[in-house]
Amino acid sequence: GYAVFSGSTSDQMQFNSSTLDIAGSTHANADFQMNGSLQKISGNAEAVKSFASYVSSITIGGTCQGSSITIYGSTINVPNRVTSPATVIPMPDFSAEVKSEASAAGTYYTSSKLYNGGTINVNSSVYVDGGSLTIAGSNFTGQGCMVATGNIQLNGSMIRSTSSSSVCLYSKNGDIQLNTSGLQIDGVLYAPNGFIQINASNITINGRVIAKKVQINGSNVKIV
Repeated sequence: GYAVFSGSTSDQMQFNSSTLDIAGSTHANADFQMNGSLQKISGNAEAVKSFASYVSSITIGGTCQGSSITIYGSTINVPNRVTSPATVIPMPDFSAEVKSEASAAGTYYTSSKLYNGGTINVNSSVYVDGGSLTIAGSNFTGQGCMVATGNIQLNGSMIRSTSSSSVCLYSKNGDIQLNTSGLQIDGVLYAPNGFIQINASNITINGRVIAKKVQINGSNVKIV
């Protein structure tokens, strides 16, 4: 699978980061644009429409593909380029397995849920059916699946999953937004019908980012 996947055929996938390191491949069913300083993708960088990079240093270990390819920078290491549209790939569907795990092992809410406090620990799966999920705290740790039919928003100075278990954030029909000065997630961010936006100064995602539209903004971004 892809480390980062954008399923929209009209919305641009965009990375804005001073330092970006993706261990794996990326795919955009529309345009793909990268802005920043040091950018590295170890696998393929695929776009059905245009690929554009405006960075000081870029490395793509696999194939860079798009209907058009524009790369500006002082250090460019993109030896394999294919100027033709990548194949449109359908959105991966994890909904059934995620919902099953969350409803079986976790807590079920029929309206919007807010977790608020200095230190928040969610040690089991959460399913919000008919609303949004908001987590606002200076320190958040969690495990299992956090599912909402609406939006999911995480705000805090440190957001991470517990070391012993992976975490999955799944918005069925809404968006996922992460606003934090430190982010570490071991697992999957999944919004098949919405927008995933990550705003953070330090980002480490040991998993995948999959959405209809993806935008990553930050100073240190690592996806492995």
